[in-house]
Amino acid sequence: MRRRRCELSLQPASAAVLVGGKSKRMGKNKALINIGRDSLVEITINKLRPFFQEIILITNKVESYAHLKFSMASDIYKNCGPLGGIHAALKAASYEFVFVVACDMPFIEPKFVEHILKSGDQDSDIVIPRVNDYYEPLHALYSKKCLPAIEACLNRGELKAASILPYVRVKFIEQGEISRFADPLEVFFNVNTPVDLSKAKKILGV
Repeated sequence: MRRRRCELSLQPASAAVLVGGKSKRMGKNKALINIGRDSLVEITINKLRPFFQEIILITNKVESYAHLKFSMASDIYKNCGPLGGIHAALKAASYEFVFVVACDMPFIEPKFVEHILKSGDQDSDIVIPRVNDYYEPLHALYSKKCLPAIEACLNRGELKAASILPYVRVKFIEQGEISRFADPLEVFFNVNTPVDLSKAKKILGV
């Protein structure tokens, strides 16, 4: 779905929400689990709306998300995990830059998303947060220039999202910079299990 250009005059960009996980640890489709009024995927979409001209859902089960009335794309490289989802997002997006995020992060901070988007430029293929030695590839900005490196990794069977980092130009956002906008220990929190879900609800007071 196209969005009107936001008032912040940010560079045009797409956002892609990955909703293709198997949710084995949750026992059911976590993207559609409600926290308060909205599902996890809706919470994510609502936080992205102000900043992106296009939002795409990356899923191999399009019928599960048709009610959201957003553009959808499926993996081209099947069963290749998040890297396959990132590839599908870059292939489907209308814009050069794509913010890729997992659907299970209810504490996304819009001001930090804005900062990541502002940090993208023609000298960087990826803008990615890093806390100590941990990268967060599913809360990062990608350029379509990453596609050759992603496809090479996928063809070699290197399926970790961070596999492409040695082959592209990377701009890291370090913990101190993250802390200006969000709690580094909370903003990347994933809801993977019923325990995680209870914790998220407690933090949000629902």
